[in-house]
Amino acid sequence: MSDLTVEMHTMQCDYPGCSKHASNDDYSCFGDYEEAVDQFTNGYDETGWWHATSDRDYCPKHWHWDEETDEQVVGPKEVQR
Repeated sequence: MSDLTVEMHTMQCDYPGCSKHASNDDYSCFGDYEEAVDQFTNGYDETGWWHATSDRDYCPKHWHWDEETDEQVVGPKEVQR
């Protein structure tokens, strides 16, 4: 039996202290990084990953929409008490 090593790419959350890797029900990695970004970001759906213009990636828990500026923001959404 021969062994084959294949390089694959996924996303890892860049929020401090988080090491979550992207995955869905079917896949956790792709042939190149751009394809992983396309598959996991789901456009602007807040349940998906966010690939920021800074080339940083954030899991759904570590980004949110700022309703005042209507922009995506790093960090969990603060809960009003």
